[in-house]
Amino acid sequence: MRSKLLSKLSTWAIALIIFYVGGLALIVMYSILGIAVKTLASHSIFDARIYVDEDPPRLSLAISNSGDVKLEIKGIRVGDRTYKLPVEGMLGTTTIEVGQRATLDIPLQGEFEVGQKYGLEVMTDPPSEPKNILD
Repeated sequence: MRSKLLSKLSTWAIALIIFYVGGLALIVMYSILGIAVKTLASHSIFDARIYVDEDPPRLSLAISNSGDVKLEIKGIRVGDRTYKLPVEGMLGTTTIEVGQRATLDIPLQGEFEVGQKYGLEVMTDPPSEPKNILD
């Protein structure tokens, strides 16, 4: 009876040692090869509006960080115009923590027409893809 118990314990001990050594081997491999865990950078844009009746026209939008890393908004593209942020007269912050939302009010240069649709792209660091909130 005692030898059976020792046999089972030694089998479990060997399995545990193999599992432990395998885990250490993975950790060493990741550190030597420099393999990094991929982080997800993603954002959602809510309620983007251009107010054309003001001087200068301004863009108001809310951006939510739906990824797992902090985002820094570096710029926006409205139609064919690109604006590096922050700009003078801008309200809001360009840094968005994980799970947080930022509201921006950005003065724009140029002419915008009432009723016209303009494409909006947000440039972030790290680069992120917009998340479609309707999916």
